[in-house]
Amino acid sequence: MDEHLSMWTVYNRPTDYPESYVARRFEIRPEGPTPTNDVVRSGDVEVIRRFLALHGLTCLSRRDDDEPHIMETWV
Repeated sequence: MDEHLSMWTVYNRPTDYPESYVARRFEIRPEGPTPTNDVVRSGDVEVIRRFLALHGLTCLSRRDDDEPHIMETWV
């Protein structure tokens, strides 16, 4: 079975969705985080946060070395 830990990264109006907040799911693999096609977007970041919290995920604050559009990550 090929199961990997998932993490969702929340972005503030990234260049591919300049009108939205976006959460993208990544799978944590031995070679590093791998993006998936799973995306949630909304004009209201609280909608995304409620969606992620509803799925039992925990919010981690952004790190100083994260790219500017990253707001937080959920695991």
